Amino acid sequence: MGKVTAVFLDTVSIQKYIFTSNSLKENLGASSLVERIFQEYLHETIEEICGTEIDMEAWFKTPETIQLKTDQTKLVEIGYIGGGNALLLFRSEDMARLFVRKWSLKLLIETPGLQTAAAIDDYFSLNPEEYQKNMERLTKSLDQGKNTLFPNSVLTKHGITADCIYSGNSAEVPYIDAEGREIYISAVSKAKRLPAENNEHHMDKVKEKFLPKGFAFPLEHEQLGQKEGKSYLAIVHIDGNGMGKRFMECKSLVETRKLSWAVRAASENAYKKLIRKLANSMEYFKNHQEEFEIWQDKNNRTILPLRPIVFGGDDITFVTDGRLGVYLAEKFMGILAQEPLEKVKNQNPIYTSAGVAVIKSRYPFYRGYQMAEELCQSAKKAAAKNPDSNWLDFYISQGGYSQALDGIRQKHYRVKEGSLNFGPYLVGENSKGKENTMINLKNGMNELRKWPRAKVKELRNILPMGKETTKRYLENLKARELILPKIEGPSDYYKDGWNNAVTPYFEMLELMEFYPEIDFLSEGELVWI
Repeated sequence: MGKVTAVFLDTVSIQKYIFTSNSLKENLGASSLVERIFQEYLHETIEEICGTEIDMEAWFKTPETIQLKTDQTKLVEIGYIGGGNALLLFRSEDMARLFVRKWSLKLLIETPGLQTAAAIDDYFSLNPEEYQKNMERLTKSLDQGKNTLFPNSVLTKHGITADCIYSGNSAEVPYIDAEGREIYISAVSKAKRLPAENNEHHMDKVKEKFLPKGFAFPLEHEQLGQKEGKSYLAIVHIDGNGMGKRFMECKSLVETRKLSWAVRAASENAYKKLIRKLANSMEYFKNHQEEFEIWQDKNNRTILPLRPIVFGGDDITFVTDGRLGVYLAEKFMGILAQEPLEKVKNQNPIYTSAGVAVIKSRYPFYRGYQMAEELCQSAKKAAAKNPDSNWLDFYISQGGYSQALDGIRQKHYRVKEGSLNFGPYLVGENSKGKENTMINLKNGMNELRKWPRAKVKELRNILPMGKETTKRYLENLKARELILPKIEGPSDYYKDGWNNAVTPYFEMLELMEFYPEIDFLSEGELVWI
């Protein structure tokens, strides 16, 4: 058999759909719905139009077997599912087009507000030597569709309708709120909130995969561990470096299947290891409850200070207490880079870039997510210049700035002397010759923690005044044997705080309050300064 009809499915503005609400319940529910569109809803639609059972797991259990080639009774099979895409192969063009119509209609009903795109290729060859050319053509067609068609997947809002209190859309469906009152909200909000509230299938799957017995995930941002007066949460967005190129380099469907599944398995294993390490460390948090709020759920299970929102690939997002964001992001990246990619041709580790936005708990969540995404893009620029390495960028929002990251750094992190921004930072041990590394950042924070707190605060105010002012201040501190930490690398920043119009110490001072003093996931006691 030579040609089949391929359907390539994608989601549009998926991050906006998941993170546009300030409610963690809606974020989790939206993430659940996105997972379902390529699982349950896809499964149900295929069975409805084919009238037969389909094995949704065959593509990764036996990736070498192309069923449309080996079994003439098969009408459809999964090419692969991963990275926010799904490739389906149909024996019949009519059946492929019917699938797209019915699947789209189902999503309009079950997942209002979520936008998807589909490309159909009636001449998709199953011959391995034509695979790359076929996928390039299909991807180009999908991109053209996404850039030219903008479907409306929510009911139009009229002037006479009430506004939904959660989304601002038209309030058109009844809903029982947390206090038992019947109110009207938008279909989009209701669809997102119900999966989290009803603890449905997807939530159970998440728990089964990651949670040790006796622990639970938070359902509210307030349950992440923040204390009164230290109410910050961290939004962590991590993305694989060069993964799109690795997928495009796959020379056959079998290679794509193996890589897609291996990336998913590695990511989930890394998540599981991080969460289990965190669960094993909860005793330290319990010993410092004056700094950290420990929650129990209704079944007396300990609630972890971390909640995965997007997982199962190289695109990862989780929320945690503001003091844990950079630390846990760094840990996750290190664990993931150690995970083997089983059964794939290119065994190179998954290197990633991370953006960590530390925001006040009441700060608009979607704006915080956008910041994390911008920080991740900033880290990716450094990764592009330094292949095979992990990079991280962070921003701690003390105010209510609404500009984009570049605007904030231009306005608030540039002074007459130069830049107060030293990142992004290289993560890991392979940092020889680099100055902007997490190792230098952590060593510097450890040295500065030996200073009197009043002097640390003074230094933070002095640094923006420039090199000469900082130099005079440091001269005065010498009598108290206080000197700036040395930065591994060619520049002598420690002499007067600045070199080549940049200082590494300002972000170091900012992060000190948002990074644990002890590596508690590995050993030692957790202490907050």
